[in-house]
Amino acid sequence: MSKSLRDWLQTRKVQCLQHLGPKLFLGLGLTLCGMLAVFPDSVSHMLVVQVRPEAALSRQGEGTLLLKIRLAPGARAALWRANSCGAPDPTEYTVVHSGIYAIPLSEIPGPSDTGTCLASSDGALAIFLPSSAQAR
Repeated sequence: MSKSLRDWLQTRKVQCLQHLGPKLFLGLGLTLCGMLAVFPDSVSHMLVVQVRPEAALSRQGEGTLLLKIRLAPGARAALWRANSCGAPDPTEYTVVHSGIYAIPLSEIPGPSDTGTCLASSDGALAIFLPSSAQAR
């Protein structure tokens, strides 16, 4: 290819790009917008988090009960001491908020030589922790 032909092609190419440049970018932009309109939901993300009621009951030494609890909104938990967890003690120890509690066993009603019961008002939680004497 001769130098003059190469120069002529480069000149024409530049002129062509100068004329097509704005049109080309406008066309690409419209094409991209059209693709986004056709596929508006092609990329979506979903995150589902379920937080459920949960409780852990353990002894902290001989005289303290450690309670870690997450309650459902509006629910309450009752603690009492008994050999079985059929019906709560009328003077039950009540927990109304989720959290971590260190509860002296002397504050939980019922016979001292029995286990500890926990039940939530919505029925989601029911736990029996045997007394340290029963666990041996």
